[in-house]
Amino acid sequence: MKKIDLKYYSFVDDKYIVRLGNGHEYEFKQERQAKAFLVKTSKYLTEQLNFSNHIFTNVILTYRQNYLLFSPNSGKRQADVYQAERDINDFINAIHKSLEKAIWMGSTNNGNYIVFSAFYYVCYALRNICANLNVLAERQKLTSLKYQLSSYQREINLIETSLNEFEQMKAVRIFERARYTDIESINMAKVV
Repeated sequence: MKKIDLKYYSFVDDKYIVRLGNGHEYEFKQERQAKAFLVKTSKYLTEQLNFSNHIFTNVILTYRQNYLLFSPNSGKRQADVYQAERDINDFINAIHKSLEKAIWMGSTNNGNYIVFSAFYYVCYALRNICANLNVLAERQKLTSLKYQLSSYQREINLIETSLNEFEQMKAVRIFERARYTDIESINMAKVV
């Protein structure tokens, strides 16, 4: 099974420090504690990977079930419909790449940061897919699709909130968290 495996921590001033991409820094007196925290964090992030993949699968399924409705109405705003479809396909491909980066680059030196950046991007992209599908729902007056998209939005918000608040009370410092745009500049060729 694919999983997230964080391994990186640093040793500064007789303390073991773990920095995560959600903007939180943790200090430990013993190396064993830092490694245990990374194991716990890796399990949590693997769970988030599972949730993200589940929502991603459902969003793709919803898109494909409504795929035939992405047809412009007799010349009215054709460009909007075609652009929404192109955007959805671009976001689907980008989500796949981001999740792959989270899995394969998690154990690198910047893995603690990359994984969160990947998840933030996935949340951003899923929201945009839902927004594009919502345009279609409004145009075709598909009430059930609107409710389904609203449910996906709530699930996406739960994932992002959970990432932001992970072990927040144990953090000793807060710094700037990973941005969803950071994942686009990360090259996977450096991993091999």
